[in-house]
Amino acid sequence: MATPTQSVQCFGKKKTGNDSCGITSKLGVKIIFEKITTAVAHCKKGRGLVKVNGSPLNLVKPEILRFKVYEPLLIVGLDRFAEVDIRVRVSGGGHTSQVYAIRQAIAKSIVAYYQKFVDEHSKNQLKQALITYDRSLLVADNRRCEPKKFGGPGARARYQSTYFPNLVLKTWWQRLMGVRRILPLTGVLAQVYGPFGFLVSISSQIKANPVLDKGLKSSPKFSRVLK
Repeated sequence: MATPTQSVQCFGKKKTGNDSCGITSKLGVKIIFEKITTAVAHCKKGRGLVKVNGSPLNLVKPEILRFKVYEPLLIVGLDRFAEVDIRVRVSGGGHTSQVYAIRQAIAKSIVAYYQKFVDEHSKNQLKQALITYDRSLLVADNRRCEPKKFGGPGARARYQSTYFPNLVLKTWWQRLMGVRRILPLTGVLAQVYGPFGFLVSISSQIKANPVLDKGLKSSPKFSRVLK
């Protein structure tokens, strides 16, 4: 009977979402979406091979970020990787996101392998060394785009409300009082306009205007509001 292979599998993710990650619809509205890079590291007992998409680690592009991929190996020591083989598959996103996803997948896989097949003490040493250097080697960024809600154009922004300034209300009531001979301000009009709060908001403006004050005092319901 074949002996089962000692292997673990871990994921590394890097999220990218900003104004450059979006498309413009036919209506001229720009739709922002997130690009998530996913790297899967398969760590098993071996002889120290580390490959990314079938290529050696020293061929990772871009060259300026290649040292970021070496960080997990240099932090814990090359001797820790001498008896394991790590094969990484990465897809999605751009070059920079893939580099950060690869380093996270390698770091998480070596910690998981030592926890499962070596001992807890060695695993704690590796984990402590990696977290002390950079916490993002083991912990992925859990921030996500907040969904849009109704009542506004975005997650937090709300549609602008329209309010009546005092000047506009004053002019509107003056025009209404100008036709009081044809349509006097009776109790019926008080019941229509009263519940909407117009009387309370402009009471100070009416009291300051003798023409409006004299006309409104003729109605008992309006006079009760203005007292």
